[in-house]
Amino acid sequence: MPLQIIRQDITKMKVDAIVNTTNEEMVGYNGVDYAVHKGAGAELDKECRQLAPLGLGTAKITKGYNLDAKYIIHTSGPTWQGGLAGESIILKSCYLESLKLAVENGMVPLWNSCRNLVTKGITSIQELMSLNEE
Repeated sequence: MPLQIIRQDITKMKVDAIVNTTNEEMVGYNGVDYAVHKGAGAELDKECRQLAPLGLGTAKITKGYNLDAKYIIHTSGPTWQGGLAGESIILKSCYLESLKLAVENGMVPLWNSCRNLVTKGITSIQELMSLNEE
């Protein structure tokens, strides 16, 4: 199946999984993360409190609760610090760990974090996989 880019509110999509970029505490801090937590409801907050902390570059999976998505894959990415603090390694790990969880659970994830790749000029999975190991 070819890659598709879909512009839509991920909290309203009927998919196996969405990927939510969050912080290490998994608390729905702002933006899309806040919208995901608000849409999924209090049960997501409860499960995230039990699963936290979420290490940088790792991923964990929860139920989708009140969302149309069956599951949410949470990942904690790097804060850009000029590219000299291992950001590309952490970002690559976020993608790989999220995809690994999706495959292990028989899902096709909806990717929320593509904007992180596009802003760094990465336009394909091949480019992602070839990121320099800093």
